[in-house]
Amino acid sequence: SWLTQRDVDEGRQKLNFSDIYNSGEEGREAGETVLKGEMPPLQYLPTHPEARLTDTERQLLALGLDQTLGGESQSEGESGD
Repeated sequence: SWLTQRDVDEGRQKLNFSDIYNSGEEGREAGETVLKGEMPPLQYLPTHPEARLTDTERQLLALGLDQTLGGESQSEGESGD
């Protein structure tokens, strides 16, 4: 449980959804982080295999994060218009 708590604490230092208005650059980069495959973290996946995202799920999550947090990443095939 201490590993989980450490991950939560570190994550909240970077991007705290309870204080979304102060998310800064990390919030704007959240979608890009998902598209790069950096989230969810590799150490999380062995105990949570359902967290593995398909390409479509990754693109939709990134789009939702961008729309919510003001990010700039775009899924392939989107024009940004």
